Amino acid sequence: MAEDNSEDVEEIAATWISYVLWSADRPRHDSSRRRTLEEFREDDAESDRHGFWACEAVDDMVRKEPENAWSMILRLIKLSPDDYVLANVSAGPLEELLGLQAYAFIDRVEQLARQDAKFRRCLSGVWGWSSIPEDVQVRMRRTWEGEDPL
Repeated sequence: MAEDNSEDVEEIAATWISYVLWSADRPRHDSSRRRTLEEFREDDAESDRHGFWACEAVDDMVRKEPENAWSMILRLIKLSPDDYVLANVSAGPLEELLGLQAYAFIDRVEQLARQDAKFRRCLSGVWGWSSIPEDVQVRMRRTWEGEDPL
């Protein structure tokens, strides 16, 4: 993604959201019985068909290309159709990015949270108790103080 092709960004973002919505509705397995290796393989193949690759692509960006990840996260927030998807952005790529690069992004986070209610709402779903430095957590919480968190 180093070339930042906007079509790739759009495809990854749309597929990521589609996968999150699909995974919310997929049937759960009976946890009282052991599943076979073949059942695990079938589940993996089904996840792949529904776009799990996009989740992996976003995770890779967060770890290896934080600036591209920031842009992707902002796109995911913009495209999120509801609080369920927004909460997945919060607890997923946004929380991971802030856990890895808290000091690099906190100024931008605060500025955007002052300007954008949807971003501020998404930020309210970031916990990061063990991964985000406490002083950064305090700054994050101040941005949505007094609002109903995700």
